[in-house]
Amino acid sequence: MDLPERLLPRVHSRLGMSRVVFKSYSREQLEEIVKARLGNIPLFKDEAVEFCARRVAALHGDVRRALQVCRRAAEIWEQEGKETNILLKHIKRADEELRDELHNKRIQVASWNEKLTLIAAYKVSKSVGKDIFSFEDLFFKFQQLRKTYFFQRKGSICEKRILSICRRLGRIRLFTLFKVDLADRRPKIRLALDPDEIPFILKNEMEFGPVLGISQVT
Repeated sequence: MDLPERLLPRVHSRLGMSRVVFKSYSREQLEEIVKARLGNIPLFKDEAVEFCARRVAALHGDVRRALQVCRRAAEIWEQEGKETNILLKHIKRADEELRDELHNKRIQVASWNEKLTLIAAYKVSKSVGKDIFSFEDLFFKFQQLRKTYFFQRKGSICEKRILSICRRLGRIRLFTLFKVDLADRRPKIRLALDPDEIPFILKNEMEFGPVLGISQVT
């Protein structure tokens, strides 16, 4: 969490910068915890629990997330009523549903500039044909969209500000930032979600309709 950085300087100086860092759970730890919690529910196949633990460990290592996936998988299994056990396919579907829901919530509460940055990322990914692109391409597209569709907004957004936004989107796991070479001045960016999710989630926001090519029906 970046709470210390958000505090006023006078409050910050009194509290200091002490942090307690909690490490994420490993795949083995998650698998052990989930199996212990599901001990009296012998419906889950071992491969399903193993996949759940591996998937969650790769993202953030949050045991609560792993248990949410298992609970949703059980609901899907019960609704289908076809199998005698909760299988890998149920876990995969539950993971996809929860991930989509999480992306939706994070994008909906993003700031205006963060949303436009995501739209710029969507546009760049479509133009280059992949979900990895340079920060320079993203910054150029952001400025282009802002000047074309939102020229009435006063002021300008500098490169440093957009880089800060990208890092923020990285912290909430909508972007992944990395450097191919240590000499690189700016990071490469990978979308951490399907690019097509971005216009789908923002389709009802009238202000972004023109830039997304969506006609608003009244």
